[in-house]
Amino acid sequence: MKYLKLFEELKVDTYRSAARGLSKLGNIDSVHKKRAKELEEWADTKEYRNLGTFNMNYRHTIEGFKKNPILPFYLSHIHFDEMSFFESCIAEKETTEYGLSLMCSFYNEKTDVCLGFMLVFGVIWEDGKFHIDKMKVEVSDTYLFSDRQSAVKFKKFLNNSNDWLPKDNKQDEDLDIKNQFMLYSTAEDYQKVIDSIKNINVNSLYQ
Repeated sequence: MKYLKLFEELKVDTYRSAARGLSKLGNIDSVHKKRAKELEEWADTKEYRNLGTFNMNYRHTIEGFKKNPILPFYLSHIHFDEMSFFESCIAEKETTEYGLSLMCSFYNEKTDVCLGFMLVFGVIWEDGKFHIDKMKVEVSDTYLFSDRQSAVKFKKFLNNSNDWLPKDNKQDEDLDIKNQFMLYSTAEDYQKVIDSIKNINVNSLYQ
């Protein structure tokens, strides 16, 4: 989406409207679908700009930067992985440590780099129902906040925003997380997920 930045910025709703229009064209693997996803992610990036940047560890050598630099990143996208939840948890109905994940993505403009981490919940199946196990922070390499201030700011966002909460999916109830909890788990377990995220230990988010 770097080409979008060369032109005058539009309102967030304009990007989202365009994404919805493109998503109705072609099949799931089409260029239109890919473009729609890019527009939706760019809209998220713009929407979260008011949070400012988060200092994060970037464990790679970048031309013009020292090795393992600390760089400022914007929150670009945060959402539950509905498809993985359905395929690895609901469809298989097997106990797994990767049952439900909140994907947290961040973007650095200068390097055009995206990175992130996941808040992952295990699930325990018993007699056709599942219960939520403990939450853990899952990272690829060591992409976490580099200081406590950034971690605290992110936790405040989780507590004050509803953007990351599971979305209703009337078109496909299989991918509606809350609906799946009502069918195969309990309202208490669903609330446990929300409360665990809001009450995450700040020390687990930075290093």
